[in-house]
Amino acid sequence: MDKVIAKVEKVDAYTVKFTLKDMSALFIQNLAMEFASIFSAEYTDKLLKDGKAADPVGTDPLIFRSYTKDATIRFDGNPDYWKPNAVQISKLIFSITPDAAVRVQKLESNECQVMSSIRVRAISRR
Repeated sequence: MDKVIAKVEKVDAYTVKFTLKDMSALFIQNLAMEFASIFSAEYTDKLLKDGKAADPVGTDPLIFRSYTKDATIRFDGNPDYWKPNAVQISKLIFSITPDAAVRVQKLESNECQVMSSIRVRAISRR
């Protein structure tokens, strides 16, 4: 992001203005990523003072648990999520399966319930 952002300014208590070095179609998408979280200066100072700058904040409905390259991303439901009864799952696992045929097999065997990049012709007709 440091190669894209020229300047960040506080406009008011609830608004931040980003000035970019050049046009970037992906800026908004990248800004929504976890690594681009925006915290108040006071909260950041507290995290740094407590030695917890790298700890997850825990305000999301899911808590990141682990990432295994080319295999899985695991999340747990956050019992401390601010909105009562909003978290309806205890675990969420993203299975990273590069082979399209294996993805279809997992879907058909109910090993997974949702899949991206599916070829309709690849699904068996029942």
